[in-house]
Amino acid sequence: MWSRTIVLWSAVFASIILLEFMAKPLLKDLFSESYIKISLAFDSLMLMKVLLCLLAAAVIYAVALISEKFSSLRTFIRDVLEEYYKLKQENARLAELSTIDAQTGLLNRRGFSLAFKNFCTSISRGSHDQRSNVIEGMTVLMGDIDFFKKINDTYGHMFGDKVIKIVADIISNHVREGDMVCRFGGEEYLIALSGISADHAKDMAERIRHDISQYSFYEEGVVVNVTMSFGVIYSQYLIPDLDEVLIKRADDALYKAKEGGRNQVVFETI
Repeated sequence: MWSRTIVLWSAVFASIILLEFMAKPLLKDLFSESYIKISLAFDSLMLMKVLLCLLAAAVIYAVALISEKFSSLRTFIRDVLEEYYKLKQENARLAELSTIDAQTGLLNRRGFSLAFKNFCTSISRGSHDQRSNVIEGMTVLMGDIDFFKKINDTYGHMFGDKVIKIVADIISNHVREGDMVCRFGGEEYLIALSGISADHAKDMAERIRHDISQYSFYEEGVVVNVTMSFGVIYSQYLIPDLDEVLIKRADDALYKAKEGGRNQVVFETI
């Protein structure tokens, strides 16, 4: 664009100079007596026009160069910003993938640990009675599918994967928005509840256990019975390392449920 502008203006100035050269003989005929004076003045004017023409061309050329540089800079900045936003979106996607279990869509162990620790930290910073260390009811449920290895060995890993996903869906249907549900590893699940009573927490675990035991898991026309054991720990008191203690105690309660015959809920309070 700028090269065309330079050519156009150069053509305009050249045309002016050409017209003035053509007019010079005419002036000689009309004003012969004063021709020398007029010629000198005309030549001075002509030189000034040439200099102006060259100056204008130089200015236009300089502006063109600067404009091209700024255009290149704008393009470079735009490309850098586009790459930055792409990387930001990709990092957000990877961060989400690093905290989500791909098979169930639940939080994975890392995601749950981060979220639960932050939640317990927020409680310890003031959302409790400072005089008595009493907090809103905090519950952790740890569940494990009974005899899952036998299910995999008997019906295959594809059926086992289906059981993992259906169990996750059943659990998700029982929790409230804001509750934390996690596939803790393999066939283990972890649920964190807050602001509910001990009876409500125990009842929720019993309802999840019941619904899983009553669900008809089909494999090649055969109904497969699946059960689940739960360890539930409930606390109304703020204690050091609350998140770690609740998970450890829930795991201990789950072990008791397994030892006690499976397909049951063991409930304890701190």
